[in-house]
Amino acid sequence: MAPYDILKSPLWLAEIAKGAKSFAANPILGNSRLNEWGLHRARVKLAATMADHRRDRLAERLDTAERAAYERDGYLVKENFIDPETFRQLRDEVFGRSFPAREMRQGRTVTRIVPLPASLLATMPTTKQVVESGSLRAAMHYMSSRGGEPTFFIQTILAEAEGRSADQPSRRHAPFHGQMLALSAGCRS
Repeated sequence: MAPYDILKSPLWLAEIAKGAKSFAANPILGNSRLNEWGLHRARVKLAATMADHRRDRLAERLDTAERAAYERDGYLVKENFIDPETFRQLRDEVFGRSFPAREMRQGRTVTRIVPLPASLLATMPTTKQVVESGSLRAAMHYMSSRGGEPTFFIQTILAEAEGRSADQPSRRHAPFHGQMLALSAGCRS
């Protein structure tokens, strides 16, 4: 161990109990022997326990049936979340313009996302109204176990017809083709 590494060791040790994730940046986290002995499993279990405790504090803001669905399935579907007229206005805002998008290909599936920062939402009043909905934000906070500001995206999943039977993401999303407008989100603290 180099002298610089010895000086950094206390910091690396402290990071074990924090949110550090990089095995490369922290040789203690990346130590194969410690991980064989259960360091990584223990950190994952601790993180899940902490998320459950945070979720408990956020639970009262979410409907009991929605909490049960999330606990059962690991995701939440909010059917008929908005009324038909608001949905029509939302579709008009989204489909009536072009956006700068990010794209990722996995096999024969292309996932395209459009970030929705405050500056863009300011030009999309109906979309802004939907993403600022209290019940949607309560669901996002509960699922992420964080009370931070959600980051929303418009997401499009394109599944190429050829080879669809061999491509899991394509099969999962194929039934929703043409029937669903997806607003994806994540919370950061």
